[in-house]
Amino acid sequence: SVASPNRLGLGMGEPAVWAMWLVPMVVVALPVLFVAAGGRDVQAHYPEMKVADWRRARFRSALSWAAYLFGYELLFRGVMLFQLREAWGDWPAIAAVTGLYVVVHFDKGLGETVMSIPMGFVFGALALFSGGVWAPWLLHTVIAVSSENFAVMRRPVSA
Repeated sequence: SVASPNRLGLGMGEPAVWAMWLVPMVVVALPVLFVAAGGRDVQAHYPEMKVADWRRARFRSALSWAAYLFGYELLFRGVMLFQLREAWGDWPAIAAVTGLYVVVHFDKGLGETVMSIPMGFVFGALALFSGGVWAPWLLHTVIAVSSENFAVMRRPVSA
């Protein structure tokens, strides 16, 4: 049936596949995110929570990102991707979902929009080859929380 967990991307997949993809992605992504965090685009958009005491908001922000991105991944890399895969095959489905994913990043600045192209393919491939949305959700959450925290760390000191 359409509502079965695996057809919605809620299968758990193979932990070995998760690790094979996640570890290198995190090792590559974190230094890139740290450097990018000092840029004007990133500083303009992050942190998304505008609070006076960021130290107290970190945990709440991380939980908010995790919850938000679960819904996001469930829609993009779960429901849409797994249904399109059945109709079109792996790579056309990944390409279609990535196109939509890029569009929703238009308001995040040129750098993040451009990076959403390869990351959309990575997240899509990770979902299909790991068997569900859990691995891309975890990677996406690590990227979002890291980007936000790096932006705070790299925030210019005002005079």
